Amino acid sequence: MIFALGLLAQCALLLFSILREMPGFWLNSGGYPEWLRSLVGIGYYPFLGAVTALHWGLPPWRRSQRGLDWFLWSVSTLLWLLSLLCAGWNNLENLLDGRPLHWHQE
Repeated sequence: MIFALGLLAQCALLLFSILREMPGFWLNSGGYPEWLRSLVGIGYYPFLGAVTALHWGLPPWRRSQRGLDWFLWSVSTLLWLLSLLCAGWNNLENLLDGRPLHWHQE
């Protein structure tokens, strides 16, 4: 049950990572509510830390149902990779194009 909540939290982290990298999300013309921008802006790094602690604190070999646990661990790892890809894609493009690391086009 806790691991399923961790997967749900990782899905939310993936959504936060995608929103953080969208320039339109941070503009008033993007159509996103201000409370969501504030939540992502203020809560991203604490949420990232909490999800990281949950992910590494629940390895599959500490629980009983081995087959399902390894499947959930695999899905969790895939969600991590997607989150890192979303967070790092813009930065990789910037470095390859000779721009500053956290530059966003306007």
